Amino acid sequence: MGKKIAINALLFWPAIALLGAMAYRAYSVEGMLGDYTRCQGCFVEWTLISDATVVAAIFTLLWLSFWAKQRVIRLSLRMTALLVTLLYLADIVAIKLFNSRLNSYDIKTYFDPSTVVEFLHLDTRLLLLLCLIMVTSAIVLILWQHSHRGLKYLTGLLAMISWGASAIPIKESYVHDVYYRNFISVNLDHGSSKSYSTDYIAALDRKYPNSGCTSCEFSDATHRPNVIVLVVESLSMYHSQLFSGINDWTPNIDAIAKENRYFTNFHANTFRSSHGLIALASGYPTMVPIKPFLQQKPVEGYRNIDYTLPKFLSAVGYETAFLKAGVLSSSDSDLFAQSMGFDVIEGSEYPGYQGADRYQFDSVEDLVFYRRVVDYAQTAQAPYFVMAVTVTSHLPFVVPKTRELDQEKTMRYVDTAVKTLYDDLVKNNFFEDGVLIITADHRAMTPISAAEIDQFGLGAASLVPLIVVGGDFSSGAQTALVQQNDLLNSLVSWLSPDCEKPHMGSFLREQPKSAQCVYHSRGDRRDAINVFCGQESGAIKFAGDDTRLVSGRLTDESDIIDYVNFRRIQLTRRAQAEASSAEVSNVEASSKVTRQATFANEICF
Repeated sequence: MGKKIAINALLFWPAIALLGAMAYRAYSVEGMLGDYTRCQGCFVEWTLISDATVVAAIFTLLWLSFWAKQRVIRLSLRMTALLVTLLYLADIVAIKLFNSRLNSYDIKTYFDPSTVVEFLHLDTRLLLLLCLIMVTSAIVLILWQHSHRGLKYLTGLLAMISWGASAIPIKESYVHDVYYRNFISVNLDHGSSKSYSTDYIAALDRKYPNSGCTSCEFSDATHRPNVIVLVVESLSMYHSQLFSGINDWTPNIDAIAKENRYFTNFHANTFRSSHGLIALASGYPTMVPIKPFLQQKPVEGYRNIDYTLPKFLSAVGYETAFLKAGVLSSSDSDLFAQSMGFDVIEGSEYPGYQGADRYQFDSVEDLVFYRRVVDYAQTAQAPYFVMAVTVTSHLPFVVPKTRELDQEKTMRYVDTAVKTLYDDLVKNNFFEDGVLIITADHRAMTPISAAEIDQFGLGAASLVPLIVVGGDFSSGAQTALVQQNDLLNSLVSWLSPDCEKPHMGSFLREQPKSAQCVYHSRGDRRDAINVFCGQESGAIKFAGDDTRLVSGRLTDESDIIDYVNFRRIQLTRRAQAEASSAEVSNVEASSKVTRQATFANEICF
């Protein structure tokens, strides 16, 4: 009798475990958003209703498998059910650990076998529990080949109940619905794929006839300082006592900021590294093209831009270099650097790193990387521009040497390493004719805390530190509203004040100028963009001609929406041109002489 009960319990385990996982995800989403939105209980209901579609499909597959007489069909149905269950559980991990949803683009872009084991340590108990669910369910469903009347009726009943629940309408509309929608809906239903009408596109072409180009006579400046842009992976406001008051993990970076110039209202244009770098180097507020998100490709629409920061600086006599602590293939950094027109492109494949310890994305630790940055600066032909991109502070926050997985210890190491770089530059007299710009590629991909939301509001997902060291600017906190893609305008206007774009921010001047508006492509909603204009802010949802403001307030709402749509149309046109061009692989720029002649007449970004 006891044996029969044990066998029945084991057979019913997959159904029980799936329902438990469903409840766990619902209460996890509620825990993240219930208090913040003052809608306690809403997200449990909405998550269960949305997930009911996925759960119903799983139970339907299992129910059909119990009726199937041929072993091949039975196994195929159960394996499909297990695969969907695995993706469902992986989505739970993504939302709990990374404040994001399971997305096939992210798997394809960021999956690195060498760091899988390290990621598994982020929440051992959760991951072990989910692995236990999968392994035991797989054993039961694959090995048990006999018919079981109770399981037939149970899975059929659960399938009907789940299908019925999925039909219940969710009356409320919430901008962060990406959290409670099921992962299939999140991956397939994107407003970013909705096209614009021919009439609307024509109207926008008439509204923006010069496509962002402005006539400009570049002055023959005699002062061309050396510039290093240090992009510290995932450096965030909440890491810093100075920038947020939430944690005190970066005291050295804070001290450097206090002694120089730092910006408290600087936004990342995007949520991921590749596009953060594109914004910094291209001057474009990176947005998504008009196509399904899963079909979008890295650096798409930015491969053949004529006017970029490296190309501009090369045209006026600079040597430009892109140095990265990780392999160039990760996040398509090699394609990015080539497309932007850097003269020197170097990753962790650099022979000088031979024998160094390796970490996520086959990277070298920050201290080793910074020695290379200093060496390069000492041997480069002045004037030079270096974009140096670190990796150590990338998830899962691996502490160099000890290989502990600890965010605070990792950020304290990063902080010490930045101080070492700064001290070395001082010793080498870099700041006598050089500027160091310290910022981040994006905010860390960790859950946004209530403290951040209370302090920064909608900007909690996009605000990152910006520090300018050197350049004879006044020191102290600066509140100008600026963003990553303002770097190009800031450098251009610093070297030639007559070439400043009026609608863009400029932070390399004695009195920093705010951007007319700042844009942040969201990671939680891939079909939405946050916009900040002065003291106003709001979230815009892409939906073709029906693109609209879904939260917040923007006085110039109609014009801002038109501008966002036009930028997306431009990006799509460039992407289509790249795809159709037989020369798409040839990203080498024209000669410096030709570039200089072009830049002397117009600036386009």
